[in-house]
Amino acid sequence: MRSIAVAILVIVLLVAILQPLIETSNVLKEKVTLGAAILNSCRAARSNALNDEDMRDLNAYINETMFKQYFAEAFCETLELDLISPIGAGDLVFSSPSGRWGVITVSLQLDSPSDLYFSGREVIKADISLSTPYVFRMSLLRETAGLLPSAFMITETRGFEVQIIN
Repeated sequence: MRSIAVAILVIVLLVAILQPLIETSNVLKEKVTLGAAILNSCRAARSNALNDEDMRDLNAYINETMFKQYFAEAFCETLELDLISPIGAGDLVFSSPSGRWGVITVSLQLDSPSDLYFSGREVIKADISLSTPYVFRMSLLRETAGLLPSAFMITETRGFEVQIIN
């Protein structure tokens, strides 16, 4: 009987120790997924929002509204999200119909072309910051997270330079 009790205790302790480790690996996987989605969406938005006339002079001029629109479309397609906020409003807010992600808030800020130069050509820098509450996968941690006063937030910040290289 004593060996059975020790075996049950060991199993309970292993589960209590392994669940946070597995959840930590899930958090890292989600951060990588969100970072890749941001980068791919920026690339898609850059290729579609550049003004063609300015590309002849190797200058990068972007229509900010079009950049946000293409970014939002690519980001929604990548992570299977729905856009909640209108494009013209400040931050872009996305929701997940499947419940895999929390409400994702993306802030896009484009620097004016006169601020940055690359060998005489104008460059635009896009600063993207993302934040979303993490949705726990393990049931024990999901219940524990419900007792906490604030949610665990995943944040990601990326810089992206738009330039025309000949």
